[in-house]
Amino acid sequence: MLTQLLISALTSKKSLVIPDVILPVPLHPKRLRQRGFNQSKELAKPIARYFNKPLATNWIKRVEHTTSQTHLPANLRQINLQQAFKCKKLKPYQSVAIIDDVVTTGSTANTIANVLKNQGVKHVQVWAIAATDALDFC
Repeated sequence: MLTQLLISALTSKKSLVIPDVILPVPLHPKRLRQRGFNQSKELAKPIARYFNKPLATNWIKRVEHTTSQTHLPANLRQINLQQAFKCKKLKPYQSVAIIDDVVTTGSTANTIANVLKNQGVKHVQVWAIAATDALDFC
C-alpha cells in the first residue's frame, strides 16, 4: 500500500528521472537481527520491479552500529553517521535512487549520497514515504 502511494507520487512528477538502480538504505546486521527485516528494502523491492530496475542490496554496508537516528537531535545526526557506511566497488551506474522509509534531517541520505558520489555516481535521488519540510540534501 505505501509503495503504491510512493510510486503514484513519483510517476505523477513530470520531472521524474528514472535512475539506473534502486538502493535501499542498509541496516547494520545487529539492527537487522533485532528488527527481523529492513523496512527500506521491503519498500524498495516493489519499486524496483515497477520501474524494471536492479535492486542494489549489497553495494553499501552499514559497518558501524550507531545510535538510532530517531533518538538524536538534528545537530548530532550527521556526526553519528560518520564512517557508518562503506561501499564496495560499484557497477558503472550513473544514477541511483536511495529508498528510505522516513527522512527527517536528511543525514542518512546525505551520508549515503556522498559515499556513492565518491565512487563516481553522478546523480543521486532520495525517494521516501515520509519526509520533513526542512531538508538540505547534497
